[in-house]
Amino acid sequence: MNWAWWPWAGAMTVLLLVLTVVTWRKRGAGTGLKLLGVSFMPMAAILLGLQRTLELVVTTVWDFITQFVGITTAWIGLGMAALGVLLYLLGGAINARQLSRARAGDPAAVQGGDRPAVGASGSGAAARNTKTKKQDGDEDLSDVEEILRRRGIS
Repeated sequence: MNWAWWPWAGAMTVLLLVLTVVTWRKRGAGTGLKLLGVSFMPMAAILLGLQRTLELVVTTVWDFITQFVGITTAWIGLGMAALGVLLYLLGGAINARQLSRARAGDPAAVQGGDRPAVGASGSGAAARNTKTKKQDGDEDLSDVEEILRRRGIS
């Protein structure tokens, strides 16, 4: 067991316990209990012997960063990874926005952002869908075609 880590873990635990008391008074028991649980983690890590694992993780990350700086292809890869994460998050935000609009009763949101709303001029997608279904012989869609004609969708 490496005794050099004990003062650091003890200081971190005491600091977190002080922060816990302040937080408990300002925000209540729920947040205070969460922070109290976190306060015990530095000493628990030392008692479990995880300080060596922490050292390995920190040195590995540091070595990766220092070797990463001069490699052009690595920067391009980082840019592509960042773009991928950004696009993924943007798609999730758009889906969440459409879902909240749909819950609020906005009919355009129910249709989806890339499709025009029912009744919009120039929309032949619904008519094409009815023709396709009718050709397949699934069911008679004459009533749907009549509704579409009344709304000006041909």
